[in-house]
Amino acid sequence: MEATGGKDLISSLPDDILVRILSFLPVESTIRTSILSTRWRHLWKYNLVIDFTMSTYSLLDSEDYSFVSRFLALHRAPKLQRFAICRSGCKGFVPEVELWVAFAATRDVQELEIIFYDVYFEVPLSLYAAKSIKSLYLSGVCFSSPPNFNGFFLLKDLSIGFSGIGDEVVEAIVSSCPILESLTLQRCSGLNKVKIASWGLKRLVFDETELGELLELEIEAPNLVCFKYQGSVVTFCLKHHCVAEVELLYRMFLRTDIGYEREFQEADFGYVKTLMDDLSCVKVLSVSSWFTEFMATAYYSIGDRCLAFQNLKKFCWSGWLKAKGNVISLVAFLGDCASLELIELDFNYLAGDPRLGLKVEEELKIRMGCLYQLRKIKVIRYAGIACEMELIKLLLEKAIILDTFSMAFAYGSKEHHTKLEKQVSLFPRGSPHA
Repeated sequence: MEATGGKDLISSLPDDILVRILSFLPVESTIRTSILSTRWRHLWKYNLVIDFTMSTYSLLDSEDYSFVSRFLALHRAPKLQRFAICRSGCKGFVPEVELWVAFAATRDVQELEIIFYDVYFEVPLSLYAAKSIKSLYLSGVCFSSPPNFNGFFLLKDLSIGFSGIGDEVVEAIVSSCPILESLTLQRCSGLNKVKIASWGLKRLVFDETELGELLELEIEAPNLVCFKYQGSVVTFCLKHHCVAEVELLYRMFLRTDIGYEREFQEADFGYVKTLMDDLSCVKVLSVSSWFTEFMATAYYSIGDRCLAFQNLKKFCWSGWLKAKGNVISLVAFLGDCASLELIELDFNYLAGDPRLGLKVEEELKIRMGCLYQLRKIKVIRYAGIACEMELIKLLLEKAIILDTFSMAFAYGSKEHHTKLEKQVSLFPRGSPHA
């Protein structure tokens, strides 16, 4: 960038601004800036961000890590904002990993990311010396805390994915991070009966391993705001919480005490109903196909109603609709959510069939109330299938103050989309403004 007279405006900026610009570039690009001028020759050595995960250097398939070692040997910044490494295809322990993490720890790194593919690695002991860490992401590791570990006192965001970690280790780590605000556990093995107790925790994401090992999840987090769970149906215990946003994506199988899968049964309704009652303060609820089947079978088909979500303002649903009884039950449930203002529907047939496998009657005689507060409906991947059309028709009819209705299509030609639009435009509306 040049001004009148050919002056280089970027190079005239202060060093700290130039170093900040370099933090957005891949590692190799920062090194190349050294040839621009004498001013730029050593600036890359003071970069506050070292991220090899976005580097074009092939860390994934190479056993030669001399490039990384040389880069770190030349680096001069006394502190680091972020340090990230990524490994794959390794045949055993690589001593360089310990050195890399030790390097980050000695530079008071604030954000640390360690990603391993294909095999589990023991977490380097030098990690536990990094007391300045505020954000930590570990993937593909065997995580254990040493006996003399006192915790990460500045850690606010912890993510552990595709790793081996036990129940006791999770409890110990969480309890030793006094200001932890966000915790993500994704596809981790070794978890059976997990207890998470944290006063400051605000966001919890739990994506159960496909091995289905988890049986119980106990959460005691008074300040929890957002809770997302994906996995088989397990026993939940939510204590002293004020969670406002919940995402529940159940799989259709449960694990027994001896490790075998079985189908979801009506006998399991009790503890799922208990969970529904525990979510009375939720304002945003995201669910999938299992929810419509559960509501139909456990509540509305037997003349019962689910009145737990009186504070719900936003409802997000994604999945399949194969029975009219599910549609009727869903609309009846939404009518029982007195504060509901926004509905988002995603007819995502490409995501598989995550239903519970419950039998729902096609024709249900259920009283469906009006949606008195509903102002906006957003629909995506609409294909015009019978159950989809029935759901949209009922929602437009019951929403008496609706302002906005938007719809995006799943597939088909422009002519097909026009046909679907015309069909929907003919549906009766309860609101003159929709």
